[in-house]
Amino acid sequence: MEGNYIMDLSIINARRKYLDEEKTAPTDSFEKKQSPYDFCIQIADKKTKLPYDKKVAPAFLLLQWFSHDNYCIDIVHKINHLQFTLKDDIIYKYLFCEIPKNMTIPKWIRKNSEKQDKRIEEIKLKYNVSTREALMIKNHEERINANESN
Repeated sequence: MEGNYIMDLSIINARRKYLDEEKTAPTDSFEKKQSPYDFCIQIADKKTKLPYDKKVAPAFLLLQWFSHDNYCIDIVHKINHLQFTLKDDIIYKYLFCEIPKNMTIPKWIRKNSEKQDKRIEEIKLKYNVSTREALMIKNHEERINANESN
């Protein structure tokens, strides 16, 4: 019985030592990759955690992102025609100053990576065409079927 108690203490001590090493370990080995969304959050929260990097979030992308919100569309419209003549840093500072604090940021809509429609796969096999061409054929068939039903 006493042997199990000593063994349990050694496991607990080993675990504590491991956790202490984890706390003091350098975190430089794992850095989160920056995304344009991080800079949009900075603009909306009015907090600069990261220095602006135009390679990660070019001004064109930031303007496009904020133009999806009905409230920000007027703000973006004021500077949109100057986006290729001004430096990206200036546009970032403009958005940082003009966008209201704690604004909800529209989510970036990603392309759906789920399986393709079964009908598209059938068309691709039947006619030996690309996905794009199969999608065009499918849309054409849907239009014909809609016209026939009317």
